[in-house]
Amino acid sequence: MLVTLDLVLRFVYVVLIPGALASLALLISVTGLVVSAAIATAIALIGTERWRRKVEGIRYVGRFLGNMARLGEYYQTRPPRGLWYYVLYPLLAPYWLWKREARREFLLYRRISGLVLVIAVISGAHAYLDAWYPDIPLGRFVGAAIGGLAVQLIVTFSVIMPIVTTVIAYHQRGRTKTLAVMVTLAAVVGVGSYAVLRDYPFVRFETRERIKARTHALPERTHAALAAAIVLANRVFLQSRDGARALEAARTSLRSVYREDEALAFRLFADGSGQVVLMARFEPSAAAAWLVMDATGPLDDPQKWSAKTHEVVGR
Repeated sequence: MLVTLDLVLRFVYVVLIPGALASLALLISVTGLVVSAAIATAIALIGTERWRRKVEGIRYVGRFLGNMARLGEYYQTRPPRGLWYYVLYPLLAPYWLWKREARREFLLYRRISGLVLVIAVISGAHAYLDAWYPDIPLGRFVGAAIGGLAVQLIVTFSVIMPIVTTVIAYHQRGRTKTLAVMVTLAAVVGVGSYAVLRDYPFVRFETRERIKARTHALPERTHAALAAAIVLANRVFLQSRDGARALEAARTSLRSVYREDEALAFRLFADGSGQVVLMARFEPSAAAAWLVMDATGPLDDPQKWSAKTHEVVGR
């Protein structure tokens, strides 16, 4: 009974987790996680020996990829534990660091974790040169990158281990048809979720940190850009009464200092007193960058902003 319940829960988990990853991808980079999950799943589906034969001839990385097959060899003699154990794996660190056999299982995933780390470092270096350098100090980037990497590594174990052990558990019980249905549904959910969510106005974690860091590092330039943008937005809005056009005008002006994704994070607000607010805000109580304007022009004192505002343009 417990085995059947575990298999059912595993089926549901593997089918739904790609949707959660699609949502997470809108906030942080999950490239390394997705690649590693795909490789681990392929190993479990193909089998250890066939996997080794397919990858061992690949130059430079063949041996590294081939050794990942040790995962399958381990579970041939040691059936996977229940789903709950792998979902809660990061929280159970004291246990599997203390117990020898549990620690051995953990070490089998070190190459997958290493692959996540390598991809994160490469993509991070590209992101720094493309969007952070030279305006923002390297130290600020490193802090944000470490935070994002920590989230990726934690999620890696809560995602990859349940997927790998689920595929192996179904293989060991000869439920190949159910496995095929599960993998197909998971792919459909993942692709469908990303297609639905990709146009939503989410602001990535890295973008948020860059707005804060750039505004702090270039106070005069960013203040001038905000002032020019809010004056332009106010003029366009008064002429056209079109909030979308006013916001787009503001974002176009902001691109003189802020990067494309940073400019798109700004929103335009107004209230009944005639104040207009241009703001990049990700939390109800704090804004990363903002400026207020009234009939006299841009206001340097944020305290003069009326707390009761309504959004002119939502996206």
